Amino acid sequence: MSIRQTVCERRIYSDRPHTHEHDYYQILFPLKGTLNVETRQKDSQLDQRHLLILPPQCEHTYYANERNEFLVLDIPIGMFQIHDVKNERYLALNDKWKSIRFLLLNELEEADSATRIQDLIQYAARLVTPKPESPSIQYIQNHFNEAISLEKLAAMENYSPSYYIQWFHKKMGMTPVKYIQKLRVNHAKHLLLNTNYTIQQIAHLVGYEHQSSLTRLFQKFKGITPNRYKLDKNNQNFG
Repeated sequence: MSIRQTVCERRIYSDRPHTHEHDYYQILFPLKGTLNVETRQKDSQLDQRHLLILPPQCEHTYYANERNEFLVLDIPIGMFQIHDVKNERYLALNDKWKSIRFLLLNELEEADSATRIQDLIQYAARLVTPKPESPSIQYIQNHFNEAISLEKLAAMENYSPSYYIQWFHKKMGMTPVKYIQKLRVNHAKHLLLNTNYTIQQIAHLVGYEHQSSLTRLFQKFKGITPNRYKLDKNNQNFG
């Protein structure tokens, strides 16, 4: 499933389990009742004490055993980035989040509220985006579409290149090269779905000189070419 614009709406869930994943972020604010959510990591119940953030490609099963209502935000990747979050996140529904929920509910009653809803989403993103603990990771996130040398990254942490690779893998669960590739493919996915840029233009924007490099990257991470990804997503044939 894929979306081009943020969707903000009230939803009611049935007692019939449904399993899927999607290519966008989802935030669920409880309004009434509870929702059972099962992922590969754990089974939980979303209640009035928490909100839930589901990242892209997080397969989950959901169902409700009682009367319920939730305020749900479906947010395209390019509008809401939480770096390195691979699994669901339950956050305490504190006063700050309750205020965001209140404002979002108000905007649902107003015409021409799309811009204000986007402003609230950007504010929410700042609340939940982990601040990188290291200068090299921050640098990668800000410059992933540029040529980045391993030596430069290692120097930022005062490590040798060989030790830096070990340190990075332990911290991020992958090599620096794969991390950069993941950032590039995620940004390319957003550009494919939300712009009319050519594949060659998108390749340049994410850091590749040749279109063939982006094509190889997509085949590695998605198993299809960028053109096929764009067509399949428009036709909603792939999750």
